[in-house]
Amino acid sequence: NMPSHGHGQGYADLNFVIPELVDRVAYRKGPYFSDVGDFSAAGTVDMRPVSSLDQGFVQLTAGTDDYGRVVVAESFRAAEGDLTAALEVASYDGPWTRPDDFLKFNGLLSYRKGDAARGFSITAMGYDGDWLSTDQIPRREVEAGRLGRFDLIDPGPRGSTERYSLSAEVHRGGDRSLTSLSGYLLSYDFRLVSNFTYFLEDPVDGDQFEQIDDRIVGGLRARHDWLASLGSKRLENRAGVELRWDEIDNGLYRTRDLERIGTVRQDAIRQLGLGLWADTTIRWSDVVRTYLGLRADLYDARVRSDLDANSGDADDTLLSPKLGLLVGPFGTTELFANLGWGH
Repeated sequence: NMPSHGHGQGYADLNFVIPELVDRVAYRKGPYFSDVGDFSAAGTVDMRPVSSLDQGFVQLTAGTDDYGRVVVAESFRAAEGDLTAALEVASYDGPWTRPDDFLKFNGLLSYRKGDAARGFSITAMGYDGDWLSTDQIPRREVEAGRLGRFDLIDPGPRGSTERYSLSAEVHRGGDRSLTSLSGYLLSYDFRLVSNFTYFLEDPVDGDQFEQIDDRIVGGLRARHDWLASLGSKRLENRAGVELRWDEIDNGLYRTRDLERIGTVRQDAIRQLGLGLWADTTIRWSDVVRTYLGLRADLYDARVRSDLDANSGDADDTLLSPKLGLLVGPFGTTELFANLGWGH
């Protein structure tokens, strides 16, 4: 998720994910887990990529409205590790009178070596997408027969986005513990031109506008898992620290025929987030276990805006306790009650 995004706080774009290279997806509901912080209030999703492909593949897909997609992927043995490469190209026009002309490219190059107890990985990813868009039109004009259902009024709305990232992870462990360290750096660019109200606000130049978001994001994560005992009870413990830094330039502009004619706002934002967390799961019996966790988050932000009222510096902290009771499983059924504070 992108904090302070030019299109909306918390905006997320998953177009850079190639589904065929996802090995496992885990969903968790609510702010009940200490290892996730910002944007976890509704829930979280954790995607784990494949370590390597047993067999390479070429996949071609075609559909209605000029939908087309090609995916090529292969894994190779290299220096006692696994090198995986993949390329995805997709296009789509949609049902619109003026085709969307959507075109995206995805690339991935990943190298992994070792096993679950001791190993490392490094991954480079790239995504580029461009499209035209048809904004909403007045229903009264469609019902009167002056506009078709898939017609447009302003031909300007369109968008483009780019995302390039480099990430690495290393882990070491034994029978009763595992320590991992990971880091990432990504460059992101977003442009979106829209027009929802046409000439309602500005009868002369029109209501077309442009949103932008350019940012560099960097982060580090460290985590330690270990087993312990409390008498005859088994404890599964975890602790970690996370650091994320966003250097953001975003803005909102009034445009006419895709040319900027005014600035609504323009902001340079520097945001730092630090999270410390720990939790323990106690197995009281084969069917009863409790979860207790605590997370502390520190945020520091600096905003330099063309509007003085939007400029300033701020920092804050948040302490988030977590508590859970799990009973089961009974066949395929498990009962749980969770209590958590989050954001």
